[in-house]
Amino acid sequence: MRHFAVMVFLVAAILLTGCGGSGGDSDPIIPPPPPPTPKDKEVEWTVMVYMGGDNNLASDALMDIQELEQVGSTDQVHFTVLADVYYEYYDYYGLSSIGIPDDSGIFVTPMMHISKHPEEGVQSHLTDPSAVLYQRSGFNSADPNNLKQFIKWSAQRFPAKRYALVIWDHGSSWLPGRAGSAAVGDVHEGGGSAMYIHEIEAAIAGSGIHFDLITFEACTMGSIEVAYQLKDVTDYICGSQTTITQAPGNFERIAGFITSNPTVNAEALGKNAIDSDMDIFTQMDAFSVTRSLIRTDKLPAVAGAVNQLVPYLTDPGVISSEELRTSFFEPVRFFQDVDLCNYTYVLPYHTQNIGLNNALNDVRARTQEAIVYNRTFTCTKEVPSWTFGTREFSQGQDINVVAAEGLNIYLPSDKDWTQSNFGY
Repeated sequence: MRHFAVMVFLVAAILLTGCGGSGGDSDPIIPPPPPPTPKDKEVEWTVMVYMGGDNNLASDALMDIQELEQVGSTDQVHFTVLADVYYEYYDYYGLSSIGIPDDSGIFVTPMMHISKHPEEGVQSHLTDPSAVLYQRSGFNSADPNNLKQFIKWSAQRFPAKRYALVIWDHGSSWLPGRAGSAAVGDVHEGGGSAMYIHEIEAAIAGSGIHFDLITFEACTMGSIEVAYQLKDVTDYICGSQTTITQAPGNFERIAGFITSNPTVNAEALGKNAIDSDMDIFTQMDAFSVTRSLIRTDKLPAVAGAVNQLVPYLTDPGVISSEELRTSFFEPVRFFQDVDLCNYTYVLPYHTQNIGLNNALNDVRARTQEAIVYNRTFTCTKEVPSWTFGTREFSQGQDINVVAAEGLNIYLPSDKDWTQSNFGY
């Protein structure tokens, strides 16, 4: 991570689990039309949604596209989608017949511009003359080249003053060890694959587009490791510290907001996206969830403060290994991550070293400056399953996230500590 020392160990790799088939660049079945003639005046926003739904999220992906179609693009706001969806869902939504005979047996992955279609089923691919169609059997949404090409296509076809990117998939922060359990859908194409965070950064940088906002519709992507890696390709990042599920209606709400307020800035749009999600999650009252908005130009200061903290944590004269290890399990924890600010409150109970406490105060101050907006909801009940509208959801999550302030950092779990070389 670009010389970013994280607590008592070095972060070497960061990932987002992806979904798709065996790798390699993908070529469209039907070549896309040439880019349009540049306009004298760009539209206000182009919002790009990159969906890795070749897994158990396929139905959710198609529902979210349908929500976007309830609003559709306007003369000032464009929505584009790349939908890599598990093929069993294609026939129901008509996706197997895009631009090719129904009996061809070729399934495709569409890259399309969203228009308004209130009727049932995804329709934009049928009405978008600029759509790009990829042969389904060879397409891999975990290939960073496909992300880069989608961004370039969206920006060339629909240039705008501001750009937002939604990365929609399973997520597992940065740890490679979590990929096997998170990328559950890759078996549909004969094996798993993942797009690492540094590959996402390279794909975005290679597209030539700087984003005003990147938001993750994916679990546990609200971490300093993820945000720091992407700090040079976007102004704001929106993510969740927790596992998340689909918030029914959120895409329609957000699309309605931005099309009604096309001159909205990235910060206000990010806050609205968080409020749309969290209002729905609060109504559901089915699991605990967080959502936060991070200002990326503040992240170098956070990294610098963390680096200043590291020497204290690696000095047994300041804090013993046992005390340090004990402190790792007291903050709000999300798998192998903990809330960074919450940890700075916990650690002083294990040492009275003035230098260490000053360093912790600086980490907290710099982190709070980077967190523009944060909302949490702690589930008030424990239920085996629940319904919201016509949707049925599985087991709730009952962790208490009220103390979470919006940004995670990796701290090893007990298993990691005893089986790895992270201790000293």
